[in-house]
Amino acid sequence: MFKSIRWKLTATYLLLLSLTIVVLTLAFIFPMQQYYLTFFERNLTSQAQLVRQLVLNSPELNADLQQQVDKWAEDIALRITVVDAGGAVFADSDEDPAKMENHRHRPEIATALAGGTGRATRFSTTTNRRLKYVALPVTRQGEIIGVSRIAIPVSDVSAIFDQIKEILGLAILAAALVGLLVSFKLSATLTQPVEEITQVAGKIAEGRFRERFSPRTDDEIAVLGKTINSMAEILEGKVNEIERHRSRLAAVLDNMVSGVTVLNGKGEIEIINLAAQKELELEQPILGRHNLEVIRNHKLNDQIKQVLHSGQVSSFEMNLLHGRKKVFLVHLAVISAAEHTDGIIAVFHDITQLRQLEQMRKDFVANVSHELKTPLTSISGFVETMLDETEMDVKTREKFLRIMAKETSRLDTLIEDLLELSRIESGRVYNEQDTVDLGEILREVTEEMRPRAEEKGLSLNLSLTEGLDVQGSVSGLAQVAINLLDNAIKYTPAGGSIDVHGHTTFGDVIIDFRDTGVGIPLEEVERIFERFYRVDKARSRKLGGTGLGLAIVKHIMENHQARIKVDSTPGVGTVFSLKFNKA
Repeated sequence: MFKSIRWKLTATYLLLLSLTIVVLTLAFIFPMQQYYLTFFERNLTSQAQLVRQLVLNSPELNADLQQQVDKWAEDIALRITVVDAGGAVFADSDEDPAKMENHRHRPEIATALAGGTGRATRFSTTTNRRLKYVALPVTRQGEIIGVSRIAIPVSDVSAIFDQIKEILGLAILAAALVGLLVSFKLSATLTQPVEEITQVAGKIAEGRFRERFSPRTDDEIAVLGKTINSMAEILEGKVNEIERHRSRLAAVLDNMVSGVTVLNGKGEIEIINLAAQKELELEQPILGRHNLEVIRNHKLNDQIKQVLHSGQVSSFEMNLLHGRKKVFLVHLAVISAAEHTDGIIAVFHDITQLRQLEQMRKDFVANVSHELKTPLTSISGFVETMLDETEMDVKTREKFLRIMAKETSRLDTLIEDLLELSRIESGRVYNEQDTVDLGEILREVTEEMRPRAEEKGLSLNLSLTEGLDVQGSVSGLAQVAINLLDNAIKYTPAGGSIDVHGHTTFGDVIIDFRDTGVGIPLEEVERIFERFYRVDKARSRKLGGTGLGLAIVKHIMENHQARIKVDSTPGVGTVFSLKFNKA
């Protein structure tokens, strides 16, 4: 509190007031003291002159004079002494003259007997007090016949001075109190605007930019207040502008598909957008933590260090294993401020799907090459054999021709499936969708596939409820049913059963294809919809499968905004569940 401007001003005013009072007191007390001393001496001199006249009026020094001295001393409250020319005390108002010693050698008496005015302040052995004396010579016809002396106790003079000092002290105290109040009030008047400005500045510092100072004067403080008001207005505008830019930047970052992070020179994350949090599968808290602690990738951390050191842009691929493998293309660039590296920005592009597609393309080319080469090799081998064996018997030739016809049919089926898959992926088929009765399509396909099932000794059952209307393509939905039933027939041993059940629930149409076949291992389920993927490759080729049937089913279902689910137990069977929106 005592460090405030108000108290400093008050202390300054009080110091100045105190110095002024001290100077005025010193300038007043000493002249006044001298004045009163002079006044007392004059008064004593006047009284001594009156006593001298009293002595001169007496025809001679006798007892009557002692009585007059006593009476006069009582009236004027002073000590009166009359001494003859020899120094003997003739009359004294305080003591019996007979008992008093000769005063000829008293300083004031000696001066008076010499014809001057004697003055002295000394201790009186007669009265045992310190007295102030004034003595005058008494002359008659030019001859000094004695001395008239007046004395006053110094304590009486000091008492008067003490009273004056007391009055002066009270006056000084009153002046000091008044000065204190005036100083406090004056300092408050001067500092109140400063305090108001301080409060306004504090609120502005807290971000309350609409606070304003209301000046009541036109002095320098008012100018300062107006300047702070202008500063607050400018700050509000700048902060609002920064906030708008920040909001825009946040909106841009949060709506970016790619992940973006900003790291400081220590490699700690300062900014991260939603895409980065989601794609990198990061857990809170993130901000303020080191990238190695959050993202846990040493390659990324090493690249960040290198870019911070070199200042060069870097691009590289990064693999992450958070549950499943992800591949990111990462771009790193430094953030510079005033020719100083302030941090680094990292942009993460998820190229996992791209790399998967590239791998699928490679696998597709390899699989197509293999699938085409196998029957072609077989056909080529038989053709060469038949050309070399010109005398081959008819039975063997027919056998070779049947095998060649089978391989040719396999090639034709493979090419047809490839073309069908290509047409589906390009969107050239099954685009014209109408409200169709899925139950009727299933009845027709089931009846079409029943002879094959019965030929293998399988039971094919169909159970449908009413109202299986969906939005779709008749040929596309029929192809789905054909492919699923074809797979079920191929992979269900003789004596098994295939059940097709259709019903509605909660506005959806559900179709289940259930078989008692060999089943699919759990680790293989997710891959059965890939092109050319076979659970049992040798058996699939033996049964005439191309490995594209389920891939075609998947794409047709996606084209119909429908979903397919697989539930399989090896040795028990498989269920393919189709889910459509009811039309």
